[in-house]
Amino acid sequence: MTISIEGYAATLQHLELLRGKRDALQARQAGAESQHLKRIGDAYTAGTIDLDDLVVAYFEYKAVSDPGYSTRWNAAVPVTAARVQARIRSLAYRAPSGPHGTWEGPYPFGGETTPGSGTSVVYVLFDYSNVPCYVGSTKHFRGRMNRHAKEGKQFCWWNAFPSANRAEAYAIEDRLLHEHKPYLNKRAAA
Repeated sequence: MTISIEGYAATLQHLELLRGKRDALQARQAGAESQHLKRIGDAYTAGTIDLDDLVVAYFEYKAVSDPGYSTRWNAAVPVTAARVQARIRSLAYRAPSGPHGTWEGPYPFGGETTPGSGTSVVYVLFDYSNVPCYVGSTKHFRGRMNRHAKEGKQFCWWNAFPSANRAEAYAIEDRLLHEHKPYLNKRAAA
């Protein structure tokens, strides 16, 4: 049986041609994705990239891949998509939350982001009257805040500023000590 609508056969033939081109393109996409993932997996296994590099690679791959990308990732890369996604959540939890790339929040800690362990920061503690009471620096922010509280320092808010190294941390700390003159710092009180 044939349908006698004008142009019907030509349009159907055009759709069939497009379908064939799409199938061929999808096959080439699958091959390229497979090659890309093998290179990522090999680089991780060889130690030339680390978990944080995998996070970047995963984001970039996800942006250009077809549905089912996590399954293909899991088959080719020794670190599962779920583990990479957990690392993404961990990094987001430590991303600066305050203005100009800083962190800030209440103490005791709630759900706010804080600097991760190993991140060098200079911090300012504020008392219940919103007066800066202490300035310090650390690479283990949460632990240091908890020690301050156990030592009896009364504070309810904090700001933390990232520093690239110890020399930069000392310079930032010195500036903040002169700026705020916190009453719990011996150096600022002198």
